[in-house]
Amino acid sequence: MAMAQKESRMKTTTILFLGAMLLLQSDCLLAGREVKEDLKAIVEDLGDKAEKCFLSGNVDAMLQYYCDDIISMPNLHPMIRGKADLKHQTEAILASGLKLAANRAPSSSMQ
Repeated sequence: MAMAQKESRMKTTTILFLGAMLLLQSDCLLAGREVKEDLKAIVEDLGDKAEKCFLSGNVDAMLQYYCDDIISMPNLHPMIRGKADLKHQTEAILASGLKLAANRAPSSSMQ
C-alpha cells in the first residue's frame, strides 16, 4: 500500500508541476501578445506622423521617420533606395500637383 501511495503522490506532483508550467507558458503568451499590440500601436503612430508630414508637404520632417538605408517598392513606381531617393521621389509626387487625402498602406500585414 505504501508503494501505491508514493506512486499516487508522484503522479499528483507531476500533474501539478505540468499544470504550473502551462500557466507560466500562458502568461508568457499573453505578455507576448501585449508587447505585439504595443509595437503595432507604435508603428501605426509613426506611420500617422510621417503621413501628416507628407500630406502637409513637409518632406524634411517626413524623412525623420525613415532610416538612412530605406528601401521601398511602391506600386507603379521605381524602387526607392535611401533617404535622398525618397526625398527626390516624394518631392516629385508633390510637385506633380497630385492631391491626396491620405497616403496609407494597409497595416494588415502586421499580425
